[in-house]
This record gives sequence, structure tokens and C-alpha cells, in this order.
Amino acid sequence: MGIYREIVKNPGVTRVVASQLVARIPAGMTSLLLLLHFERVFNNYSSGGLALAAVSIGQATAGPILGRLTGKYGSRLVLITSASCSAAALLAIAFVPLPYAVMVILSLFLGLTLPPVHSVARTLYSRLVPGTQLPGLYSLDATAQEVIWAVGPVIAVFIAQFINPAAGLLLCATTLLGGVTWLAFLPELKRLQIPRAKKRFGAVLKRPPALLAVFISLAFIAGFAAMEVAIIAVFGNHSVESGFVIGANAVGSFVGGLTFGHRPLTRWNIGIRISLMMLVMLLSLINISFWWLLLMMFIGGIGCAPALAAINSLVSATVRFSETAEAFGWIASGQLVGAAIGSALAGVAADISGAPAAIITAAALFAIAIIIALAGNRWIPNLRGVDISPAPDTATTDLPILR
Repeated sequence: MGIYREIVKNPGVTRVVASQLVARIPAGMTSLLLLLHFERVFNNYSSGGLALAAVSIGQATAGPILGRLTGKYGSRLVLITSASCSAAALLAIAFVPLPYAVMVILSLFLGLTLPPVHSVARTLYSRLVPGTQLPGLYSLDATAQEVIWAVGPVIAVFIAQFINPAAGLLLCATTLLGGVTWLAFLPELKRLQIPRAKKRFGAVLKRPPALLAVFISLAFIAGFAAMEVAIIAVFGNHSVESGFVIGANAVGSFVGGLTFGHRPLTRWNIGIRISLMMLVMLLSLINISFWWLLLMMFIGGIGCAPALAAINSLVSATVRFSETAEAFGWIASGQLVGAAIGSALAGVAADISGAPAAIITAAALFAIAIIIALAGNRWIPNLRGVDISPAPDTATTDLPILR
């Protein structure tokens, strides 16, 4: 824990982590609230499913673009403009009576304009702490992120049940605007000058480590999405047990992030950290019961935040500073695509062969993430004792590789 005490002593770290966490809280609430709101308005869940797909398509498309625009127009302008547009879309969906087709178009617009908080925060981190402390800060960020996924759905369900889903969407809009405004007007962000990218859009993916990080993230998050579908298939849509089991995974991730997520990246530790989730998915088949799954998901979660921190370190250490926001945008897009693929595959598996098939699907997706990490490990640097701050555009990005 000493490493985290040292990290938060750096000026601005606590403010930046807290503000971006507030700005991202709606991410843990919006999907569920949109689903419940559309069901309330149109009396079916399929209408909400299409709207959520539109949000995901928009977000996956716009993520790298908005990240790149922060270098052209400045982070503050991009954050405030996009947050205002997405908040307006949320409010229109919640309170304006509109035809279903227009609501879906608004959902697409919502996804296209969700602010690039993820990209900006991770770019800013490299200017807040020494490069040797960046793995720890990425781990702290990934660990804090678990609060979003643990608390967000609980708040969403509570508001939807005791008030209505529209009130929850109002809370999402105000929290998003408040958190983004807080982040955008921090002195640390004001001092952040992201150089305008000199290469064409998407050129950062020509860097093998960046492309590798995108595909690892895609398969890794696909596994998590499949895992959630599998757990729901075991206990049912309205079961309290599924929430506890999925929550246990988040608690495990929180513990793992604080315990060893700060350890520097090596050629092998991304695959090792992901392998924990694959192993527990297979062990889950031994006894598909509440207490056994609760234990397995907690143990598997221990590798989650550390794996995400390692992926962030890989990107930070191997791209130029002007490319970091776009690169992290591609990571986020890969994760969204992975979530869609994982949910779809596990859903089909559960419908055809039941919950055990969905569990096996999740294990297979985690295995694919491990294979990608191992197959590309020649592009994963050994960062023990290395300053992993993104290189300026005038410098090389060569790093020592563990032979």
C-alpha cells in the first residue's frame, strides 16, 4: 500500500482520479436505466436492446476520434462540448415524448458524444507522476473503476424502482456534466497540452504494441461480458444471487488492484493475470452453486484490475505523447466491441445448451486473450525499473525487452 501513499502525494493526483471517477459513474448506470426506461415506455425489452446497441456503436466509433480531437482543439473544449451534447441526449430520451425511431437515433447520438474521460485521464496521468509510478497509478485507476460497476447498477435499480427510470437518467446527465466540468476546469488539465498528432488518424495502430493492446482488451472484456451472461443464466434475470456473484468479481478486482496491480509490466504478466479468470471459469463447472461461484468469481477478479493496469502501461510506454489519447480511445472501442461479442456468444450458448455452455464460452474467450498476449509477447516490453511516460514526438520509443 506504500506505493499508493507515495502516488497520492503528487500534486493533483487525488483531484484528477476523483473527478474522472465521478464523471464515469454514469457508465455504470446508463445502460441499465436505458433498458428499463425503454421497457417502461414501449412495453418490451427488445426496444431497449436496440437502443443500447446504437449507443455502443456510437461510442465505439467516436472514441478514438474524440481522443484525437483533444490534441487539435484542447481537452477542455472537447470534454465540455461532448458532455453537454450527451447530457442533452439523455434528457431528451428521458423526458421528451418521441417516436421510437427518433429515440434510437438519439441513442446513437448519445454514444457518439460521450466525453473521452477515459482517454484524457490516462493521458493526463503521465504528467502527474514520475514514469516509474505510472503502473501504480494505472492500477489505482482500474481499482477505483470497480466502484463504478459495483455501485452504479445498485443506484440505478434503486431509483428505477422507487421513483422511475427517467429520474435515473436525469441523475446520469447531471453527474456526467458535474464530473466532466470538475475535471475540465482542474488546473492540472489546464496545463495539459497534448500536441497535435502529425500522422493520419489510425496510424497509431501501426505500432504493434498498441494494436496488440486493442485485441487483448477486446478478447478480455468479451470474456467478462460472457461471464456476466453465464452468471445470469445460472440464477435467472431477477435473482439477487447473480448480483452478489458478479459483485464478488468486482471486489476481487479491487483487492487485486491494491495488492499487486502496481507491479511493472513484463512480457508474461498480462497473460498470467488473465489466466486467473480463465481458470476460475473452468473450475466453476465443478459445482454450479451460489457459494462456489461466489468464491470463484472473487478469486478470478483478483487478476482483473492488474491486467487492465498492465494493458494501460503497455500503451503508455510504447506510443508518443501526441498519440496517447487516440490510442486509449481505440482501447475503449475494442472493449465495447468485445462486450458486444461476448454477450452475444454467451447468450446463444446459454439458449442452446444452458448456463454451463455460457461458462465454457467465457473461459474460451479468456483463453483467446491469453493466446493473443503470448503470441504477441515479443512486442511487450519489460518495464521493471523503466520510466513509462509516453515519449515526446521528437524521441524514439524503443524500450528494453525481456529476452
